[in-house]
Amino acid sequence: MPNPETQAKITQKLALRTLFLVLFVGVLFGAFYYIKDKRGDFNRDSKADTIGTIAAIQFEDSGQRVCLFSADGKLKVDNDYKKGARDQALAWQPDGNKLFFASDRVGKNFNIFRWDTGSQMEQMTTGTRARNNPSFPIDLQGAEAGESALITTGGSVFEFVVKTKATPQVLPPLGKEISTSGDAGSDEHGIDSQFGALYGKLGNSFRAAKWCKNKGFVAAIMRRDQGEVLVAQDLTPVVGKDGETSFKSPTVLQAADHIEMTVDPKTGNLIYSVQGFQWMDELHIPPKYLNKGKVSYPFQNGIMIFDFTAQSVPIILSNDAAVAYGFLAASPDGSKLIVTSGSYDSATGYSPLVLVTMPLQPGGGAVGSVLARGAIFEPSWDPTGELIAFAMRGPDGKRGIYTVSKDGTGQKKVSGDGDFGFPIFSPQVKAN
Repeated sequence: MPNPETQAKITQKLALRTLFLVLFVGVLFGAFYYIKDKRGDFNRDSKADTIGTIAAIQFEDSGQRVCLFSADGKLKVDNDYKKGARDQALAWQPDGNKLFFASDRVGKNFNIFRWDTGSQMEQMTTGTRARNNPSFPIDLQGAEAGESALITTGGSVFEFVVKTKATPQVLPPLGKEISTSGDAGSDEHGIDSQFGALYGKLGNSFRAAKWCKNKGFVAAIMRRDQGEVLVAQDLTPVVGKDGETSFKSPTVLQAADHIEMTVDPKTGNLIYSVQGFQWMDELHIPPKYLNKGKVSYPFQNGIMIFDFTAQSVPIILSNDAAVAYGFLAASPDGSKLIVTSGSYDSATGYSPLVLVTMPLQPGGGAVGSVLARGAIFEPSWDPTGELIAFAMRGPDGKRGIYTVSKDGTGQKKVSGDGDFGFPIFSPQVKAN
């Protein structure tokens, strides 16, 4: 019979072994669920300091590449770029830790890439159809805002889920039985048949899409044979008596030669510009705009607000081809709108001349003020609403990146030599 001291040591060893076994099993389960949650995306939650950073596109002789300007104006490019590739459609993750964009730098098609602004560059999608135009929701707050982005693929609109890389179709809406089918490597979504129905009567393909009203609606610009059409789709599913899911018909907001849009980050309302007003078709022309076969228009160019409950309301309208608007951006607090103003010609397009700020409200254009003058493109607010970045073309035809304060003072050039465009401020701000 073992003595009590020996028995105690044996018991202690068994207890330690049991404890280690429990801890080991716990670590295994923890690792399993961690890997399951990440789905292989271990870089998803990594952090980066991008306060004051401006992402942009650098135009080169045989391509265009994504780049960054730090708050002090230092240029940074990634090392994975291949000469001749085309990077485009920049979109910051809402927390500012990652930059998403579309590129054909790998393979023949455009796909979605993610840059941690350091050394990590990742291809996020694959497939036989191009993936383009990533757009995160603007009016959502917190981690939910960065969970997924809208993209265009094969002429339709899909949701790209960052965590799983799944790509369910959003527009045209699909029935319940197939609304969540498809993944990042599959293009079998049944999109061709959808254009044979209602959406096929509106346009040929989707150029861009944005979520509105906390992802309850999608606004989308469709290409058609001549010009473009803007539609709004309510994403609330309607379940019929037979249990099948359907959706309301889309609301047609505007047809025009060219349309641009943004979203009010506070209200989720849609703001859009119209260049070259068009009637949707001859059947939709009110009699007062038909005089002995001659068609007239309520306006030529303008900026509108749509809140998804009533008709669009104008911020400013113009019947003069020499006064048109484009490149919209709403301030972070939703109080102001910056736009470029210039001339529009259906043959030559839009020529911006000044950068203007105005209250983001009906009729706000009546009290607009000029912030900067020149051939100005793609303005972007910084997340504090104090500074604006924009691209401006110089006498040599090349564009530089500039910043100016919200009152039009302190304009300065951020970029050095080179040709740059599409500046977009990181949404990251200092913690309180």
